[in-house]
Amino acid sequence: MILIYKDKQHKFRAIGVTLRMLRKKHGYTQEQIAEKLFISRQAYCFWESERSEIPLFSFLKLADIYSMSLEELIHVFLVEDLD
Repeated sequence: MILIYKDKQHKFRAIGVTLRMLRKKHGYTQEQIAEKLFISRQAYCFWESERSEIPLFSFLKLADIYSMSLEELIHVFLVEDLD
């Protein structure tokens, strides 16, 4: 598992891995998500492959696409609590 961040309490999945997981779980193609975000499929592909950064406002739109709050979306990136 690739980690993008780790502190004493949490581990987080890599952004690209999580985006791919969410997209497949909801049955979308890269093209469909890109259309909903008003970006090219290539731009979205770059996000999943972590070749470019995701603008912060796009996380709000992603949360909307997946019918969750921004807080819920952030928790999807959380691998586990390490209490």
